[in-house]
Amino acid sequence: MFSANSHNLTNHSCEIDGDVANCETYVVGGLLSLDEKTCKIALGRYIDRLERRNGEWRIKLRRSIVDMVAE
Repeated sequence: MFSANSHNLTNHSCEIDGDVANCETYVVGGLLSLDEKTCKIALGRYIDRLERRNGEWRIKLRRSIVDMVAE
């Protein structure tokens, strides 16, 4: 869908309660069109619920929220 993209994770907060964690991470993405004439910048957040299983943290549920897109 795009000729190039960049995906950057920025501020991250996480509340851990035993083997469960609730996290929020801000994300900035750059998306260059296939014809390379336009570029979209998307700002948003990942809202994650993680669980620790066998000593490893894994994402159980992720909600992606787009806060703004500019072209």
